[in-house]
Amino acid sequence: MFCPKCGNQLVDSAEFCSNCGNRLSSGADQPAPEKKKNSSGKKGRIAGIVLFVIGVLAFINSATSGTLTDFSSISAVASLILKIALVAGGGYLFYKNKDK
Repeated sequence: MFCPKCGNQLVDSAEFCSNCGNRLSSGADQPAPEKKKNSSGKKGRIAGIVLFVIGVLAFINSATSGTLTDFSSISAVASLILKIALVAGGGYLFYKNKDK
């Protein structure tokens, strides 16, 4: 029999699941729960690609307008940090979700 909460295989006489502690019904055989397909991997990859592209486009815009090396104000430094975060975050999300 299987635990209806976590899917752990149990002995037929078990009253509680040894994995999650769930109280079992009167010992009737229960099928293993179906595992839900994880679709967050594809969404994560898409989000990673979008963030990466936005960051790269922001860098290209800064390079062509000449503001990429202008660190005379706090907003210019904050803008550079945001661009780096966009590229790094996008790359991380893409890499993290590549096998899902």
